[in-house]
Amino acid sequence: ALDWVDMVSALKGNPRTTARLAESLSPWPHNGEKDLAAVKAKLADFVSKGQLGIFTNGYWGHPAMDLPPDVNLLAVSHYLQALEVQKKANRVVSLLGGKTPNIQNLAVGGVANAINLDNEATLNMAQLYQIKGLLEEVKTFVDQVYFPDVCAIGAMYAPWLGYGAGVTNYLSVPDLPLNPEGTEFQMPGGVITNGDLGSFQEITSFNDPLFRDNVAESIAHSWYDGDWQKHPW
Repeated sequence: ALDWVDMVSALKGNPRTTARLAESLSPWPHNGEKDLAAVKAKLADFVSKGQLGIFTNGYWGHPAMDLPPDVNLLAVSHYLQALEVQKKANRVVSLLGGKTPNIQNLAVGGVANAINLDNEATLNMAQLYQIKGLLEEVKTFVDQVYFPDVCAIGAMYAPWLGYGAGVTNYLSVPDLPLNPEGTEFQMPGGVITNGDLGSFQEITSFNDPLFRDNVAESIAHSWYDGDWQKHPW
């Protein structure tokens, strides 16, 4: 995230005006003037000692960094808060066996952590509710901090959207069905062609002709002879 943020420029940010900006973007409770002033003081302490720690190798002051000081201050504040939120996500991983990114309760050759809702020595109901609470805290941070920051900073670097565009046709297959028919999804899908958001077509089900009839596998760039392509089913 800090690839786009000038940490040293944040020292020029005004906590009061930064707080107003933050309040216009999100209801996150830690966007207050006092919180931002504390972050600015911490940054000033880092810089004055010449020991930037995890921020040592940044391209601070690079002319391609376009964010104003207030936005830089807000982004650095949220970055430091994200480190604290990350601890909550890591606690969830620990409660589930600490085997990320693998499936938490299964392992080759056996089960890593047994599930028994009535047994204190296993993953039980109390721990599941603890996990639920931690994940809700992480989700709140993503909804109120991470996502608004991505949108705001991305908008300020709009000219960069044309760099390294590569393929501009995008496919997102729907996943996590919410009903047996496979017509409602937690993660909906669709197609965008030529990078034009106006061309978006929704994929409404696993059997949607838009998806079923337009997906093929090609051997043109494989070790096989020929260049044919066929439907995978």
